[in-house]
Amino acid sequence: MASTQTEQEQAGHASSSSHADAHYEDGRRLFDAGYYWEAHEAWEHHWISLGRRGPAADTIKGLIKLAAAGVKVLEGSRTGAERHATRAQTLLSDPTSASASQAGDTAAALQVAARFLQQPFVLTEFDPWNPAALPGWRLRSEQRA
Repeated sequence: MASTQTEQEQAGHASSSSHADAHYEDGRRLFDAGYYWEAHEAWEHHWISLGRRGPAADTIKGLIKLAAAGVKVLEGSRTGAERHATRAQTLLSDPTSASASQAGDTAAALQVAARFLQQPFVLTEFDPWNPAALPGWRLRSEQRA
């Protein structure tokens, strides 16, 4: 009976891990397409699955904060965008906290935050029915996608 329970626990862990991975990838694709609120939501599910604490969770929280900065840019809130980008930069600054598969995205996100903080901007006009990625706000290039 114990082996059956262990097998069930392992299967449940593998299933939750694959759901977390799916949320991570969904968030990345949404972010790259300019859907910052939706990316934030997808990554939040992944962050919760990581227990909200620890280096891996902090990396995902950094991506969440960068997506929130994107939302604030679209809303025209420079102060909010700068605040979220600053927090994202802090959370993403530990290169050892990202998994091997996320390291490239984390480095790209850190660069996006740094470039934005060097020259912050907000949009004055935005069509929520036709979102597009902000200039330079991509985690993966077309070749890597």
